[in-house]
Amino acid sequence: VKTPWAGNDGLKHTIFDTGDGVGNVALYKKEDGRLYFDVLGYALDSADVSTTWTANVPHHVAVTLKSPVGPAITALDLTLYVDGTPFTTPPST
Repeated sequence: VKTPWAGNDGLKHTIFDTGDGVGNVALYKKEDGRLYFDVLGYALDSADVSTTWTANVPHHVAVTLKSPVGPAITALDLTLYVDGTPFTTPPST
């Protein structure tokens, strides 16, 4: 992903969003400088990119999903990677 904005710009930016409905996923950066991965309207994982996300520089973003134990996906089922670093802490917001 290559964006024209830096992680510490204080603005919200959507990188992708598949829309509303079943299977909706989105990746966005909020004003707090965190990159969020969202499934069905619930931010399940986030990564602080406020000091590492540089404008106009390619960044590698990946999400892995392990098989959920119950009927719903939880933050424990996802790992968000940014430039090879795993982030497994659920967002506080």
